[in-house]
Amino acid sequence: MEAIGFVVAVVVGAIGLAGWLSRNRLAQANENLERALEAARAEVAEARREAEARAQAARERAEELQESRVRLQEARRRLHEAQEEARKAREIGQARLEELRLFDEQVARLRDENARLEEELRRLREASFQARRPADPEAFVDARLREMARKVEEAERIRAEAETTVALARRQAAEARKKAEALEEELKRVRGRAEANHRVYLVAKGEADVWKTKYATLEAKWNELWRELEGIGWKPRQAEEGEAEATAERARKRRSRRRRKPAQDAPAPAAVAPEAGTPAGELPVEAAEEAPPAASAETESYAEEERAKIAGIG
Repeated sequence: MEAIGFVVAVVVGAIGLAGWLSRNRLAQANENLERALEAARAEVAEARREAEARAQAARERAEELQESRVRLQEARRRLHEAQEEARKAREIGQARLEELRLFDEQVARLRDENARLEEELRRLREASFQARRPADPEAFVDARLREMARKVEEAERIRAEAETTVALARRQAAEARKKAEALEEELKRVRGRAEANHRVYLVAKGEADVWKTKYATLEAKWNELWRELEGIGWKPRQAEEGEAEATAERARKRRSRRRRKPAQDAPAPAAVAPEAGTPAGELPVEAAEEAPPAASAETESYAEEERAKIAGIG
């Protein structure tokens, strides 16, 4: 009888020792999983903050790029206006040159007419001297000469005015040409800034994609830890029935609000795209397309945190 009691005591002690060792192993595994979960949560929070910072930087770069495009369009408009002014100045100069040519032709004809009248006057004087006649033809020719001289002076005055106008038009054309060259330099500078902003935006977008990949890796790691936690048969702490139901109801409400909020905010990035303007880059649209994955990832992470809270972790 004593031997049986001794054997029973040994068996009970062995069972107790095995249970104690199993309990210690489970407690150690639970503690390791909780530490891993805390580390994963910290990494997820850090990745989320970095992703938000990268998204904000990308939005700022997109706004700066849009401003550069607006300045580029303004510089192009000013260059077009300067070219139009230069073209008008050239047309005015050509018209003035044509008028000056016509005036030169008129002056040449008047000079020929004057020479012809002088020759006629000389012949009349010789004839009158030979015939001893009155000088009436000479007076007539003198009147004609005075009239022709007045016309010549008028033509010279008009020619001088035309030359002054042509010189002014040439100066205006030179100024318009200088202004066009300055606008071309400004256009080159603005275009260079726009290209630099585009390259910076591409770099920021690549970094944001890298952080998205890291976030997906951390989320997969968190899910794997959760599956390992369920695989070892770990049971959550039992809360009171009313408190558990209230917590589950609050979690469902928060998840529903989180799901509705991205759906309501989704059209906002698409509305920004038409304002981006030129079809060359369409960069603000790409930057806006990055927002919904971040919102959905945040919703999924929040849902996982609620699951962990309901299960009794953290």
